[in-house]
Amino acid sequence: MANSVYVVYCNDNKEDQEYVKNFKNVLERENLMLDFSFGDTDDIEAVEKKIEDCTAVLLLTSAAFRKNGLVNQTVKLAHDLNKMFMAMGYHSGGFFNKQSWLKNDMDVNTVVYGFKNDEQLGEVLAQLRSVLGVAVAMGDRVGGLLIFNLDSPCCLYANEKLMFTAENPGTYKYRLKAGNYNLVVKSIKIKDVDVLSGHIDVKTNEVYNYEKSVTEAEIDYLSRMKKSTDNCIYNCNNSIKQINDEIKNCDYQIDLLTQRLKENPPYLPSAEASIGTKVLYALIFGGIGLMFAGFGAIVGLILGPYMAQRSAEKNREQRLAKLVGDYNSRMTYYRNQRSNYISKRNELTKEFANVNKNLDSMKQQLYNINHLLDTY
Repeated sequence: MANSVYVVYCNDNKEDQEYVKNFKNVLERENLMLDFSFGDTDDIEAVEKKIEDCTAVLLLTSAAFRKNGLVNQTVKLAHDLNKMFMAMGYHSGGFFNKQSWLKNDMDVNTVVYGFKNDEQLGEVLAQLRSVLGVAVAMGDRVGGLLIFNLDSPCCLYANEKLMFTAENPGTYKYRLKAGNYNLVVKSIKIKDVDVLSGHIDVKTNEVYNYEKSVTEAEIDYLSRMKKSTDNCIYNCNNSIKQINDEIKNCDYQIDLLTQRLKENPPYLPSAEASIGTKVLYALIFGGIGLMFAGFGAIVGLILGPYMAQRSAEKNREQRLAKLVGDYNSRMTYYRNQRSNYISKRNELTKEFANVNKNLDSMKQQLYNINHLLDTY
């Protein structure tokens, strides 16, 4: 025979009737079936049969309960048969958890939980689920019941702690202790990506239905990723075109500077003083020679052309030195510029390789996204 819980209670006054009604509402919400036939019969034999067949006895205690004769006889019989007792009162617990009269008058040594205390009521419900062998939700023993209707495989987290993994779509039940939680749904199909999140304030014995579609969230995420990836591919292609243009310009500048570096060093032929200059120098030095003697004039006429030639050669050397200096400065500038363009080209080549690699990665990512979208 299936496990059953026989409820012993008093139905003599309005307060007890309200107590029983409210408790039945709670049980209905929790999908727990208990035997409340005690309140509908005065047949001792029927009560005895129920006590004998039940797995546990739940006592709904009250002042009237303590004084009711049938209640006392029923409790005594259950005690004699060594039945398991659970007890609950229409109060908030606390001091009433130790009702001495239950032990003294009925010889029942058990805690009396308070119906009006969410945690204590939750404890009673947890005991009832255990006795009845009802499928218990994952998670905590006492708390709020979360019902997840999941349409795609995923993992659920509460405050960054894994609650459970749903390998297949379906309905999953999980009980969380009272408190504030940040719920996160991680998709399994999209490699643990957070696709849903939200906040929930859990209260004991409350029921929460999570109806958000994981599939819709996944499609929305993939659509946003596709748009972002398309944009990255567009930017990569533009970057590749720009880098190619810059590389071509570097190649052009390197070739141009290479040609300029082939320029020959400056050269000036040997200087030759003009006849007029020679005559002028001869007259000058000859005139100076006349001041001393006739022989000095002859020497001056001979020395004048020589000095004119020497002056011309000195001017040539000065001009050549300036030309060589300008040439060396120019060649140094060309070499530095060429080196800079070579370095820039090397950097652009590396950048091109990285952008191209990123482009291939984006294309693969886009392929994977489209493949995933095709599965929905």
